[in-house]
Amino acid sequence: MAVETFPAILLSRGSGLETRVRTLSKSLGDGYTQVAADGINNQLRSYRAVFDTRAVAEIDQIVEFLAARGGVEAFLFDPPDAPAGLKWRCERWQQRWVSATHRSLTATFIEDFAP
Repeated sequence: MAVETFPAILLSRGSGLETRVRTLSKSLGDGYTQVAADGINNQLRSYRAVFDTRAVAEIDQIVEFLAARGGVEAFLFDPPDAPAGLKWRCERWQQRWVSATHRSLTATFIEDFAP
């Protein structure tokens, strides 16, 4: 099955990349600690995508795209401050009503390592 691409909608200020590194550590005698990477994909990236004060139709397009994947299907998304060609999943997003015609949306994309 082909991997879908996230809609071409510009991000707002406040969007950004976060990296968390998973490690295994063991404290030994004399204050020495041995540390190793926890798995081959131990650098876990997440992206906070912010779409601030947008037309309802634009926010609905994003929500429909994310809901169709149900948090389990990966999609392509190339944020400006992350390496290109990464696949992401989204398990949570939040909408905020700004007015009768505009909403804001914040979503957290998690890097997907599946082939």
